[in-house]
Amino acid sequence: MTAICATTGLRWKRNFAGPTRYLAILIVPKKVKEWIRHDDAEMALRHRAFWVSLRDAPATANATSVSIKVPYAQRLTTAALRKMVDAASRLESL
Repeated sequence: MTAICATTGLRWKRNFAGPTRYLAILIVPKKVKEWIRHDDAEMALRHRAFWVSLRDAPATANATSVSIKVPYAQRLTTAALRKMVDAASRLESL
C-alpha cells in the first residue's frame, strides 16, 4: 500500500520495514596519500571497497564484535552507489 503525505505529496510504502543499513569496507594502503585525495572540487578514494546490506541481518546480543560476510563480488562502485541511492529514494533496499 502506498501512502501520500498531504503536505508535501511525497509517497512511501506503508509496509516499509525500516531504514536501509549498509556496511562499506574500504581496503587501503598504509600511506594516506596513496588512497585519498580531496580539494574544494572533489574527494577521491582509491583502492578497493565492498558493501553489504545489513537490513535483514539478524539481531545479536553481542555488544563487542560481530562477524559479517561481505561478498567479494559486491564492489562499492559508482554504479553500485547510484543503485543504493535510487533504491533508497523508492524506500527499497538492494
